[in-house]
Amino acid sequence: MDLDSNEYLLKPHCVPGVFTPAECQQIIALQGYTGPSLVTDDAITENRIRNSTSTFVPADPDNQWIADRLIAKLTEINDHYYHFRLTQLSPLQIISYPENGFYDWHIDIGGKEYSSRKLSTVTFLSDASEYDGGSLKLIVGANARAVPDQLQGTTAFFPSYILHKVEPVRRGLRRTLVMWAHGPCFQ
Repeated sequence: MDLDSNEYLLKPHCVPGVFTPAECQQIIALQGYTGPSLVTDDAITENRIRNSTSTFVPADPDNQWIADRLIAKLTEINDHYYHFRLTQLSPLQIISYPENGFYDWHIDIGGKEYSSRKLSTVTFLSDASEYDGGSLKLIVGANARAVPDQLQGTTAFFPSYILHKVEPVRRGLRRTLVMWAHGPCFQ
């Protein structure tokens, strides 16, 4: 049996400038349902694991440009690197990490509705001058590494099974836009 290999399956890919600074501010200003960020699909919050709030971006024609932009980049990245079968997307969420906000080591795949996640996207909405700390780190191979270039408007794409965390914010407020692409079970 001849097996194809894919060296990208444990690597994040960052795309700078997916959104302009002005567009990032426009996204931050969107108002939707806001509540504590969950750590499971059973609506459980756990402050020892995560301290952040989630705002769901209203699914409305005026906001469709945001999803369209992310979908175009996600499709390009997936087609070039990962080659996952993708069938649907999660709703967009703005995650806000206040001072002392964090999310400890976790993966984005879980039970029930989280079991079909394949690709995670994180767009950095806040300007780096607005906060200290809050670095997104991933386990790549045997090492924890910060995602490079966590600049405003940059989007990081990575497989949802990669262990990652957001380090504590030491000052200010860090905001990101997140979305997950779903697909059939890995086979």
